[in-house]
Amino acid sequence: MNPLTFSTDYPFTSAGDPDTRDGTWGTCAEDDGKLVFQNVPDGQRVRITRVYGNMTAWVRGDSPAGTKSGALLALQNTGTKANPDVTLSAMGCMLYIQLATGQNEAAVQFDVDVTNSGLLLDDHSLVVKRAIYLNDTGLPIHMEATLIGEFVYEPAS
Repeated sequence: MNPLTFSTDYPFTSAGDPDTRDGTWGTCAEDDGKLVFQNVPDGQRVRITRVYGNMTAWVRGDSPAGTKSGALLALQNTGTKANPDVTLSAMGCMLYIQLATGQNEAAVQFDVDVTNSGLLLDDHSLVVKRAIYLNDTGLPIHMEATLIGEFVYEPAS
């Protein structure tokens, strides 16, 4: 069966809140969006097989010299949790991209085969996580994830 496709653009803007965790500085913020696949045939689940597109981030205003912020994009199913077999890792995350921005826009393109990790749970939901972190610019960070995904239906087990 040929894969079906979807496309989306997921923006996020935040200055964040002070990050007081050990080993961090600046501000951080996160937001989980959700794409819900509708009209999934009875007895079937969605498997994402490929995602491609780009992620961009920039400071909203003129950031002081030497300041930066990180930006993160992750795609995961709604059951993502800590991996009991590997420390500091997760299960259920099919894409994880980070970049840094400061006085210039930052962008990264991606094209990833996620067949092995792309099975969604019975809720047919794909979580689109966006975050900023270690933001010491004092300004909001805007980021956008523009992606196209390919998916197939497969029997639920």
